[in-house]
Amino acid sequence: MLEAALLGLFTVVWQAIVGTQANDAAKHLCLTGIKKISRNGKIVNHDLEKSLKTSFLKAQQQIASECKQEIDPKNSVNRESFSYSLQERRRDFDWLKRKLEQLKLDLAKVEKETVPSGIPIASLDEIELLLTATDELNQNRVAAVKQKLLEVALENCDVAPYKIKLEQDLFALISAYFAQEIKENEKVFQIFTGQSLARIDRTTQEMYAWLEEIVEKSRIVYQPIDWRAICQQILDEKEQQRLSSNQLTFGNHQIDDVYVPLGLVERHKVTQRREDLAAEEGSDLYREKEVTQTFEHSEFLEQVLREGRSPKSNGKRLGIIGEPGAGKTTLLRQIGNWVATGISEAIVIWVSLADLQGKDLETYLFDSWLLAAIKRVGKAEATADIKDDFLALFNAERVWLVLDGADEMAVGDGNPLAEIERQIRTGGCIQRARIVLSCRQNVWDAIGSALDTFDT
Repeated sequence: MLEAALLGLFTVVWQAIVGTQANDAAKHLCLTGIKKISRNGKIVNHDLEKSLKTSFLKAQQQIASECKQEIDPKNSVNRESFSYSLQERRRDFDWLKRKLEQLKLDLAKVEKETVPSGIPIASLDEIELLLTATDELNQNRVAAVKQKLLEVALENCDVAPYKIKLEQDLFALISAYFAQEIKENEKVFQIFTGQSLARIDRTTQEMYAWLEEIVEKSRIVYQPIDWRAICQQILDEKEQQRLSSNQLTFGNHQIDDVYVPLGLVERHKVTQRREDLAAEEGSDLYREKEVTQTFEHSEFLEQVLREGRSPKSNGKRLGIIGEPGAGKTTLLRQIGNWVATGISEAIVIWVSLADLQGKDLETYLFDSWLLAAIKRVGKAEATADIKDDFLALFNAERVWLVLDGADEMAVGDGNPLAEIERQIRTGGCIQRARIVLSCRQNVWDAIGSALDTFDT
């Protein structure tokens, strides 16, 4: 019969890979240890030790890389989001640069080590914590392991943003990278699936084969997707496509090179004089407008976007309205880039509304946009896990939808703004997103009352 401890630990691994609830009794058995890879509860299998150390280093590497990008002194857009001086940012940036170089060297050394050292996790009990669903973990045990990991990761570290990110994300990232190691490292995979087959009866062997098949189907690991990086890549590509298609620009320009900051006026609609006003005459409604507040560009970014100071929506629903060629799309791109780099945890999704081609916005996001996005990181399809992860971004209110060209959205009744309002009102996740859209002034003036909750 299959060793009870091996079955117990295998159950935990199975749970971690396919998301199934493990049987409590079977899960408890893994704590007795596996004789082949442990002695008195301590790991003695070097392949497993290497995988643990690799996971620990990769988690630090990802956090350091994200932090370095955020505090880059050259990132002028992001500069005002930090309370400490530019000199301190340069110091921390240089420290993180050196840290990443050291982590790269440490990762290269792992494979060459005969007996890996410096591994904060040293027991099967602690491995179980890495592989168990978060909501099932004993928080006291987890806190002890987290503290042990942080003590090693924070050694000689004085960079405050890096410390904060380590405290928030280190344990979860190590768990994800270790699950990846189990699925991609054949030697480690065999530790959990390849032992004791010669000593089990036919019934147990059939059960084992069934479990192994399930695991094998999940060999492509679900890694944490860097949504911010994907969305920034899309924004950058859209920017370059627009600049390269403009005959007035030459060379390798960035949007900041050609962008002219605009003063923005909060528009207040006056009483409509005629009920039969045509769409092309809509701009006349605003010729006698009340200017309630005028913003310079930097004031708009800080007061409206970051602080949410707008009368109708608290910065959650914004319309960029203007005549053709006035620079609406350029301004929208600048807003998207500023939010992506200047607001912590923000996920900026750019959508050209003409691309919907009759689809609802939410359907387009979870089908067309999501598939195109994940292909950038080597995923062939949007699995249930990926869709759940994507949905979680909306539920956490991290998503900013930047919608370009409301007037270009194809709808049956000819009123794109009313259709957008309906989809926001009846939709699920997009209700929780912050939305900035652009629209031609004549269209907005004629039918913009459908989006009367938007600040313009």
